Amino acid sequence: MSAFSFTAPYITEEEELAEREALTEEERKQIRRDIGLEPSNTVAGGPSVPTAQIVVEKIQQVQEQLEQLSEAEKYRQALAAAPVVVTAETDFQAFLRLEAWDVKRAAQRVARYWSLRTEIFASSKESSSAPCEILPLTLQGALTAEERALLSLGLVFLLPDDRHGRAVMYFDRTRFTLRVGTREAFLRVLLYVLYTISYRNNPQFVLLLNVKGFDLYKHFDRTLLKKLLKLIEALPIELKCLHMCGGPGSSVMSIVLPVFKFMFGPHLRLRTQIQSGSDYEISERLKEFGLDDCHCLPFIRGAIYNQEQCADFLKEQRRKERARRGGE
Repeated sequence: MSAFSFTAPYITEEEELAEREALTEEERKQIRRDIGLEPSNTVAGGPSVPTAQIVVEKIQQVQEQLEQLSEAEKYRQALAAAPVVVTAETDFQAFLRLEAWDVKRAAQRVARYWSLRTEIFASSKESSSAPCEILPLTLQGALTAEERALLSLGLVFLLPDDRHGRAVMYFDRTRFTLRVGTREAFLRVLLYVLYTISYRNNPQFVLLLNVKGFDLYKHFDRTLLKKLLKLIEALPIELKCLHMCGGPGSSVMSIVLPVFKFMFGPHLRLRTQIQSGSDYEISERLKEFGLDDCHCLPFIRGAIYNQEQCADFLKEQRRKERARRGGE
């Protein structure tokens, strides 16, 4: 894990307050919709959808941009090495929709995704100079047996949708330590779960982060957090709200939280909710944001319950992956 630095950049309460006071009324309303306090717009990238002909033209324009962009080199290399896998995994329409049909931004997002995708899975190679085989991002494809075992522990998985039809991702940060798995293996597991959100009809999601018992030296990992944030910014998915759920009180979180919030940036920072207190208090507050009992139970029942819920998630993923293979 990355050592925590007490000189790391952080944001102060005064700076946060100034950010919120500078918001327009429409921005405040949008944040309320994003965090689930009001009905949400479930169409990523905005409500307008171009005609089929315009969509085809924009996809062609994205592909043309990817031939020219210097930052798309990893995409071009991957496409040359594994055209079937890369074509299947790159839903240009999803990238365009998320970027409000802006061709340049969509192409840049595709480029970011494939740079991270190849980097994260290349790290499993014993020799960094050896060519990395690009396998489908499925349970039986890119993930190894060890990574599937790590995934089955129930540290990260999808719960049922919230009341606004958005995916809900549960991430138990405090159960992940170097005794469980390496950072590299966990990044591959995180990428897989995030990728499953990308081919849903609605790619918006809420992240429930369990930080109960967060330990500064066991759990703080700046590199892991930075990579997670980069993955969210590269995949065609949209994080609408982050709930950080802790216990009745933690002096450690009061130290770490300003650093986390600085790393989040203003957009996510304004959509981050800190939930603390008893299990009952946290559950009741989460329900105010469009969540239900099924979203609260992972915090209350713990590891065995979460492994069972994760098993249901993985069973559904196997079914979807078989169906997708059958349609190819």
